Amino acid sequence: MKNPSLGMIFPDERNIQNSTLRGIQFIELRMLKIVDYICTKHGLVYWLDGGTLLGAVRHGGFIPWDDDVDIVMPRRDFDRFMEVARKELPSDLEIDPATGIIESDYSVPCRIRDKYSRIVDTQSPVHEQRGLFIDVLPCDDFHRSNPMLMMDLMCKSIYRNLLKIYMPPSRGAFRPVAIAINRILQLLAPVITAETPIKVFRAFSRKFLIKSKFRESGNGNPGYGFDVRWTRVFKRDHIYPVERIVFEGSEFFAPKNPDGVLRVFYGDEYMTPHPPSKRSAKHFSSVILDTRLGSASIQTISDDAKRT
Repeated sequence: MKNPSLGMIFPDERNIQNSTLRGIQFIELRMLKIVDYICTKHGLVYWLDGGTLLGAVRHGGFIPWDDDVDIVMPRRDFDRFMEVARKELPSDLEIDPATGIIESDYSVPCRIRDKYSRIVDTQSPVHEQRGLFIDVLPCDDFHRSNPMLMMDLMCKSIYRNLLKIYMPPSRGAFRPVAIAINRILQLLAPVITAETPIKVFRAFSRKFLIKSKFRESGNGNPGYGFDVRWTRVFKRDHIYPVERIVFEGSEFFAPKNPDGVLRVFYGDEYMTPHPPSKRSAKHFSSVILDTRLGSASIQTISDDAKRT
């Protein structure tokens, strides 16, 4: 059953912002607050990740030109979150899992989407004409040393290449191979499609990798899950125990050692912002912030942030 009270606890402030980008950020901030509320209520662990964590540390909120939110959850908490969120999210939000029911890039196993916004122009066709979102990534434990760590990373590499076969990249050495295999699989449809290897690998990873005794022992280093496109592994004591950090005037959970985590992402100079010429929203260029308005129109993200 959806939770209507969350809509009142966390009001929608998208239409009182002074720019399209700021409207996007406040839609995502509201979703983040609701996720934090649900996780806190059920004792679920999560933390800010990537550019969201960098924004909290460097700016006390969003990087001024950023247009997305990323959080990570340990696998057990992620699975539990998927159960309770379906019941407790307010009616204007929805879970968007990578299941193949709709076209999916399979890069991110879960997104929380806003129902009343629309993405019009974006680099990823998966998001076109769908609501703004925040990414929710599961994390799995990785072995601390070789040869088992090498096997973990090899499995991650396999999954990434399967994603490239499903949606061939626009450039890169693997592009011709990905296109060739994709075309072969298309010839075998509907018995086998380009999605089939991904689904088989995801089933294999859940049975033999994610659910192994080692993953559930809590002795490894946390890293992006085996069903996540990207490969990043962190030191365990850099993540746990998570601690609160200020982001846009509210507190959310963050890794215990944000410095150690951010160096994995951005290197030693992460506190130095990009030059103005490289400050731009990376996911969307135009959106409809509120489809409920009778005069809803397409709004282009301005370059104001470049001057910030």
